Amino acid sequence: MNYNKNGDLMNTLYLIYGENRIRIDEKVNELTRQYLKEIDEFNRIVFDYIDTPVEMIIEECLTLPFLSDRKVVIVNDTFSFTSEKKRTNVDHNINLLIEYLEEKNDDTLLIFVANSEKLDSRKKLTKTMKKNGKVIEIEAMNERELRDYIFDSASKESVHISNDAVEELIKRTDADYSRVKSELEKLTLYVENEITITDIDDIVSKSLEANVFSLTDLILKNQKQEAVETFRDLILQKEEPIKLLGLISSQFRLYYQTKILSSEGLRQDEIAKQLKVHPYRVKLALSAVSRYSLDNLLKKMVVIRDMDYELKSTYLDSEALFEIFINKI
Repeated sequence: MNYNKNGDLMNTLYLIYGENRIRIDEKVNELTRQYLKEIDEFNRIVFDYIDTPVEMIIEECLTLPFLSDRKVVIVNDTFSFTSEKKRTNVDHNINLLIEYLEEKNDDTLLIFVANSEKLDSRKKLTKTMKKNGKVIEIEAMNERELRDYIFDSASKESVHISNDAVEELIKRTDADYSRVKSELEKLTLYVENEITITDIDDIVSKSLEANVFSLTDLILKNQKQEAVETFRDLILQKEEPIKLLGLISSQFRLYYQTKILSSEGLRQDEIAKQLKVHPYRVKLALSAVSRYSLDNLLKKMVVIRDMDYELKSTYLDSEALFEIFINKI
């Protein structure tokens, strides 16, 4: 048995997986601080699984700590726990790794990190990990958690932020925790004591996805002039019409799918899980399509399909064709 620095019983084998690298790193650092009495780089060893043999990882786990009774070994990008396949010059000895997981050294805290949405539970390696260690899934923050994080972070810096400003920040960052964290740090340095929507307009640039959502929403609402102006702004940002149309097509598919699933009685979080998209995107989609029928959405998707074919098969000016499409749809 092993204990953390506070004397609490602690597991010494972890697999942390998910797609939010910043939150994964925060969890890895939290476990490291819990386990080591003092953090030092001599006893915190980091490997990249893609170019490190299993033998080297195990050897490090079995080697005595340097001037300490504990060490932490972190193995990044351990794709062998997932169904993902990656090119590597290393022939990983999975059977040897399974043997170590079954007879691990409890003086070493071993943390595997898998940057994947899900594990492959059929694999013996994954089953052995679940049996002998602790598996932690790092999920994307939902909207409520993200809002709480923004309010708490601003408060710690003695900065006020309104509900409307929080909503705008989430929208501009596509509800992505990593971007929210980065942009919020810039905003708290920029303002004196309050973050306003104007500050967000000045500091936080819209992602391509956020711009495409705005363009799609304008098309859906039949606000043609505003849609053309938004399209021209994106062209000035060097975006290609064919790429924009593909993203608009994807957004309309999301509209259509969320409308169907909502009519079948699924909740927002259930729709997000089934479509494998962030719940905030589902919230925006449901709000956008609430006044439109499935038939109306389908007709617009047909126009998009026809325009996609036309853009790919003609030598005419693609920007002019796109503006015709906006006025036609």
